[in-house]
Amino acid sequence: MYINRNETTAEGVEKKRHGKPEFPIAAYYSDTFGSVYHHHPEYEFVYVSRGRLTVTVNGDTFVMHDGDIIFIDSDTPHYIDSDRTLRGSGSCYFAIVFHPDIIGRDNDYCYSFFTQNKPQLHICNANGAGKLIYRIYELIHQCNEKYNFRIKSLLFELLGVIAAVEEGTVPPRVQNRELLPQQIVEFIHEHYSEKITIDMLSEHFGLSGNSLSRAFKKAEGCSIISFLNSYRIQCVCSGLIHTPQPIANIAQSCGFTNISNFNRLFFKTMGRIPSEYRILYCDDKVRTALKLDRDKLDYKIFPENMP
Repeated sequence: MYINRNETTAEGVEKKRHGKPEFPIAAYYSDTFGSVYHHHPEYEFVYVSRGRLTVTVNGDTFVMHDGDIIFIDSDTPHYIDSDRTLRGSGSCYFAIVFHPDIIGRDNDYCYSFFTQNKPQLHICNANGAGKLIYRIYELIHQCNEKYNFRIKSLLFELLGVIAAVEEGTVPPRVQNRELLPQQIVEFIHEHYSEKITIDMLSEHFGLSGNSLSRAFKKAEGCSIISFLNSYRIQCVCSGLIHTPQPIANIAQSCGFTNISNFNRLFFKTMGRIPSEYRILYCDDKVRTALKLDRDKLDYKIFPENMP
C-alpha cells in the first residue's frame, strides 16, 4: 500500500478514509514499498505473506518475516518498507485497516475489552491469523454488502486468535523496551562462543540492526560489536590464567575464528600478546603445567612485538 506525500497532510495524517462510513474496514495487498511516514485514526494489522519487511512504528523499526503480524494503533506514525538487503526478492504483505467503531461503541463489551487489551506490537507466527486476514481481503474485494456480516465475523475471529497467542511468541524487545540493552548483554554472555552478527541479533529480537545498535550504544556507551569483542577478550584472559590449553584453542572457544585478528585485538586491548599475558598472570597450576618462567619475560613492550 504505497502512500506518497500528496496523500497526507502536512502533519502526516493520511487523507484517505478506509472503507465506508457505515462499514469502516478496508483490506489491501502490496508488493510496492517506500511510503512516507503517516498515521490514521484506524487500527491496522499488517501480515507478511512472503519475504521480509521492515516496519517502523513510532520511531522503532521491526524486522518482520513470513507469517509475522504487526499491530499499528490508531493515530500512530508508521512506515513500511521491504528489507533493503532483500530488494527484488518478492516481498509482499496484506493490510487490514479498520476504524474502532466497527468493533463497537464505548458501552460495548468487545470494544472496551479490545481497547484495554490491545495486541502486542509485533506478533510472530500467530497460528491461523494469516488465513483469516487473507479471507477478509478476499471478501472485501467481492464488493458485495451481503458479505459484511461474514467480514465482521472474521475480524472478531482474527482478534480472538491474536489475543490467544502465547506470550513466548512475542520478541523480547516488545515485552519491555527499556530492558533491550540488558537482554542483548545477556544474549552475548550466553552465546559469546558462537558466531554473533548484527543481522542475527536483529532476527532474534525482531528489530532492525540500526534500532538495536542505537538503543545499545545509548545505554552502554559502546557498540554491540565492541562490547562483544571486549567480553570475548575477558573470557580469553580467564582461560589463559586458569587453564593450560593452547592459546589458539582458548581463542576459538571464546568465539574468535581468525587467530591473526584475535592476536591484534588482544594486543590492542590488553597491551601484551597472549603468551606474555599468560606468563605474567597465570596461576601456579598453569605455570607448573606449562613450565613457564616469569623471570625470563621481557617486560618492555614494543610495537614490533605485536603479531
